[in-house]
Amino acid sequence: MVHRGRSGRLTVITGLREDGSGADYDSPDGKSVAERYLTLPFDYWTADERWYRALGLPAKVMLLVASTLKAGFPLPTAKAPAWYGISTESAERGLRTLRQVGLLQRRLITKPAPLSPNGVTQEWHYNLQQPFGWSRHRLRVVSDAS
Repeated sequence: MVHRGRSGRLTVITGLREDGSGADYDSPDGKSVAERYLTLPFDYWTADERWYRALGLPAKVMLLVASTLKAGFPLPTAKAPAWYGISTESAERGLRTLRQVGLLQRRLITKPAPLSPNGVTQEWHYNLQQPFGWSRHRLRVVSDAS
């Protein structure tokens, strides 16, 4: 999946296409590889909670997924298998764990849905909390409907 080479004394890692052809990776949406990465704060490894040890696999997966989304994101867990390759149950378990440990808050949004029997539908919107969430200068939701 990667080619490792050298440029002088530096190691150069190049992403390769997933088809096994050995060609350089190119993103389907046209974005460069440099635009398509995520970072985790050092707190993932160094905080007293030692998140890398404390979180189970479903919570780690959902933390990574949530880290790629903007504040206030909806995430219908029924779509998790198609969108992220994780089962609905694992997505629900991961989100629940993140909420229990205080890394994720959610709020219930009511939206118009003219074809539904009562004319509205509801969906959960999520926000990662510090140290993984948006900075204090950006939108943060502080209520959590359980």
